[in-house]
Order: sequence, then structure tokens, then C-alpha cells
Amino acid sequence: LLLKSTGTGVSWSNGHATLDLSASSNNYGAAALGITTNDDWTSEQALWLVENQKLFDRLDWLPPGTTASVAYYGGQLNNLLIEWLSRASRTKQVILFPDYDGVGLLNYARLKSKLGKKCSFWLMPGWKHLLKEFGNNRIWLDTFGDFKSANHRLQEIDNPELQQLMSEMQKQALALEQEAIWLSTRNQEGHNVQN
Repeated sequence: LLLKSTGTGVSWSNGHATLDLSASSNNYGAAALGITTNDDWTSEQALWLVENQKLFDRLDWLPPGTTASVAYYGGQLNNLLIEWLSRASRTKQVILFPDYDGVGLLNYARLKSKLGKKCSFWLMPGWKHLLKEFGNNRIWLDTFGDFKSANHRLQEIDNPELQQLMSEMQKQALALEQEAIWLSTRNQEGHNVQN
């Protein structure tokens, strides 16, 4: 698992060894944690999952004061990662910030089904404006099958803000890539959507 930290004092421990992620991030830029579903790695800080490397490389988009691990997963959430996260109390919270498209929403549905309330979906500041101004119809069309599947699976979740996002995506036939976060106003705060 490719990780880096934001904030100080971020670490992972398995009872025998400790990965000081803050020190590794400062000294080397990132760290890799070998994972298996039956290992004991845990962290007291939240874990953010991002699917695009640009957001992993440059963390200035995170809400001010965030202390957490950030992991890069490259488009599709690996089944091993989902199983690993679901097997134990790995971290107090898992926050998914995907592209707002069918793949990203289906990844959230898969993660949510395993992690329940420990998992949240992050809505970037000003997402409605960004979707309207910078949304992409080609990505919407290319991932529409996954959107339909995710929409069906996420209907069970009582989550008005996520439902609003999916409704706007469907009305406008647009998807939005993560990199749009840098087009949003920095003084607005994004928020996690749970339930």
C-alpha cells in the first residue's frame, strides 16, 4: 500500500513494528506498507484513499489541519485492499475521495458494504459549480454502467448529499475528475458524507 502522511505523528503499528509515516514522508516522500488480510497493521489516524496520483503527490487540497495517512489506489479499489480494511480496526475512519464518475461511486459502494459507518465519501468544496463548469460527458458515458450499478447499491444508504451528487450527475450527464479540487475556492471546506 503506497502511503504518505499529512500532519505530524502519523504512524502504523502491528504490535511488533512501527512505521513512522510522518518521518518516512518527510525523508523519502512516501512509504510502502506490505499488506495481507490477516496482518495486524493499525493506525490511530484516518486513512484517505485517492485514485489519481496527482492528488497523492500534492496534498494541498486536503482540509486545513488534517492529520492522516493518504493512500494511492490507481482507479479501481483492489479486492485485497477492501478485505484488508474490513478484517480489523485498521483505522478510525476511511475517507474515499474518488473521481465523481461511475467507477468512483461503485468503488464507494463496494467499500461501504464492507466498512459501514467507518467509511465516508468526501465531497469537494463547490462540487455543484465544478460539475456544471468542468464536468465531462465522455467520462459519464464511459462509466454509465458502473454508475447504474452504484446508484442501485447506494439507494439503501440514507445519505441526502450523496444522493444529490448522483442526481446532479444524472441530470447533467456529467462526471467530474478529482483534479477539479484545485479549481475550487480554498476558503470553502469539503466534507465527508456518511451513513
